Amino acid sequence: MPKKNSNNMTIREFSKNIGLSTATISSVLNNHYKKRGISEYTVQLVKNQARKYGYRPNVAAKKLRAPQGKLRSFEIAVITSFEVPMQFTFSLIHTIEKISLLEKYKDYNFSAQVVMYHAGKISEFSGILNESRFNGAVILNTTPEDDAFLMENEIPYPVVFLGRYLPKYNCVTVDVDMAGRMAADALLDSCRCVNPVVLVPNILTQATSGRLNGFGDECRQKNIECTVVTAKGFIEDDGCAAMTEYIMNGGRIDGLYSVLETLAIGAYHAIKQRGLRIPHDVAVIATGETSICQYMDPPMSSFGRSELNMNETVVEMLFDQLLGNNERIINRILPSIPVLRESTNRFGNLNNRQ
Repeated sequence: MPKKNSNNMTIREFSKNIGLSTATISSVLNNHYKKRGISEYTVQLVKNQARKYGYRPNVAAKKLRAPQGKLRSFEIAVITSFEVPMQFTFSLIHTIEKISLLEKYKDYNFSAQVVMYHAGKISEFSGILNESRFNGAVILNTTPEDDAFLMENEIPYPVVFLGRYLPKYNCVTVDVDMAGRMAADALLDSCRCVNPVVLVPNILTQATSGRLNGFGDECRQKNIECTVVTAKGFIEDDGCAAMTEYIMNGGRIDGLYSVLETLAIGAYHAIKQRGLRIPHDVAVIATGETSICQYMDPPMSSFGRSELNMNETVVEMLFDQLLGNNERIINRILPSIPVLRESTNRFGNLNNRQ
């Protein structure tokens, strides 16, 4: 009886089992069968038998088989959770494409795929510890439960974590505590808020938890109490619903810090719907400097490293690992950069306008 999910089966073993040459199998599974004139019957036979035996090519070995001086291919995974808005993932994919076109990578071919898991359940993704599935990966949006699993195990291929720090892996992070503290300074000092609210998602990652803690610590140091409002998710609708409920229930607010700019976008709508003005009645600032911030009405202040700069740092770090240029464990902490716009310009105090 065929062995299901036999991830360790070699192409020679598979060839022996189905009675076809390794060259034919390789051509079919790498989509070169038309060029070689392989019949449709044989193509379907190989694909059906591959499913039957649970066989798949070892993509991690492709670069080892490539002749010196010729094009070498790398399969990259962007591993993220279902719960987080996809624009962050799309931005990272576009950056992979952009970096791969640089002159120094002209002899290599990079392809990317998005792999998704449920937050807190990355351990249930069977391919995460499989060295034959990817050449390398960028992993983002992990929860503390995911981080604990990844620290207990060893990912067997090059990987860079985006937005979180795990000691035995390469990571690119922003000083999240400082982002929260600077957001508090902007609301409490510059905007003179006395009823600040911090908006968070229902699932906290290392990054969002750090922002919340930094904001809260700064409020306590200034002897001002802040209210935490928890949205049911990560997207704009969740931010709108949470802020609408808070205001309608009589919640006091004259300043809002959102740990995610997606939640802030929804909160903007809720604040305006209740007849409040930004920034005159409620000053708003968020973490997450994406292009949409400058097009909001009024343009929204934000804290955090430029998304583009973070992504470029992550991708180049991964490419260096894939090419063997750097095998050291690196934790690169990027500074939080304030971009103050009209949403915090309550008293004409705008001094970093974009």
